[in-house]
Amino acid sequence: MFIISEISPQFSGKVEVAEQMILQSKLAGADAIKVQLYDEVQFGKERAYLSMTFNDLKRLKQFAIGTTYY
Repeated sequence: MFIISEISPQFSGKVEVAEQMILQSKLAGADAIKVQLYDEVQFGKERAYLSMTFNDLKRLKQFAIGTTYY
């Protein structure tokens, strides 16, 4: 069985919160992490806080080493 943990915008664009969600997913036995991102083009300026920069996404990838990252 291959378990994928999905992290959607509950992290409110905050990398530190997303890292904790990844850590909890790893501790729960997830084999992979799927991070769902949005930008203001998709949801408008009022939800721009859900977006993440490319550098933040790279930081999450480095954090998730040891777990397959999608």
